[in-house]
Amino acid sequence: MNYVTYVRTLTYSEAKRNFIRVDAEHRKMFPPIMQHFTLIGNYKRYQTKIDRQSRIWLTKSYEFKLKQGAKFEIIKNANDTYSIRQLE
Repeated sequence: MNYVTYVRTLTYSEAKRNFIRVDAEHRKMFPPIMQHFTLIGNYKRYQTKIDRQSRIWLTKSYEFKLKQGAKFEIIKNANDTYSIRQLE
């Protein structure tokens, strides 16, 4: 099965403000702007959405270490959910 993945290294602004920017090349793998979708990480399910600036906002409940230079992978699953994991 083919999975679509997006890997992003966080900038200072992303880490400080708790979001992951989706670049234009990968934008099509995600739902339309402002449409909620399920993001699975650390064995938990979260509801989130992408804003008009192509940012996925992560609340502190995600339990990830959002630091500048941290690398995250988001995978689009076959059931239209998304998995997220921290690579470093």
